[in-house]
Amino acid sequence: MKKIVPAFLIVVLVSLVNCSLVFSQEASSALPDLSIQSVTFERQPKEGEQISAAKILIVNLGKNIAEENKLKLECLATDCLNDADCDKISKALTGSMVMPALKHGTSLELTWTPAPVNWVTGNFIISAIIDPENKIKEASELNNSKHSIIYLKQLSPERE
Repeated sequence: MKKIVPAFLIVVLVSLVNCSLVFSQEASSALPDLSIQSVTFERQPKEGEQISAAKILIVNLGKNIAEENKLKLECLATDCLNDADCDKISKALTGSMVMPALKHGTSLELTWTPAPVNWVTGNFIISAIIDPENKIKEASELNNSKHSIIYLKQLSPERE
């Protein structure tokens, strides 16, 4: 025996599902959405020169204020001529700082001033992560990090 589901019941169920989807989209769109737009250095990195300050541009793309939070900076250094140099640079470009509250639709540039260390030959991945502990409920968590990759080759000796 076939069961026949009345058409009005199907319409009611579909309407309820659509209402809940619209409600969840509206709820998430009312959230903040922190996004790291860029990680740059004041000066182009060159072997032998001191590491300059890093500039991190953060934007709140959401519809609500993002409360004060943390910005975390990490550096993975590889292929240095010696491991001690890699470690020095990694430590100089690793740490955290406070990000003040950010209103929706506004941006903020934070400056990270590393310990005085010189660039050396190697590969460096500098990562900036906003809200690293996911304390802020956001419309999207997928844009909370940005990476900058720096490849420095060994300087060739000057010819006399």
